[in-house]
Amino acid sequence: MKTYSFKVVVEPDDDRWHAYCPALQQYGASTWGNTEEEAFKHIHEVVRMISPSREPARRRRGAAGHTGCGDRVTWQSSMAA
Repeated sequence: MKTYSFKVVVEPDDDRWHAYCPALQQYGASTWGNTEEEAFKHIHEVVRMISPSREPARRRRGAAGHTGCGDRVTWQSSMAA
């Protein structure tokens, strides 16, 4: 099993929070939330949905809590202070 680490950015955007993953932004890894925590949760879900689609089809079998391709995703967040 491989482990992938993705940097995600969560920052204020007017009356809500914008979150994105720079490495996967070209695949749509961008979202928002009403709170900082909600935006972080949403980007976590988005990256988990996108990650398996970047892997070859033969690797897209995994246990719950993994990317769906048998690999684990970890996070390096950059939340606004």
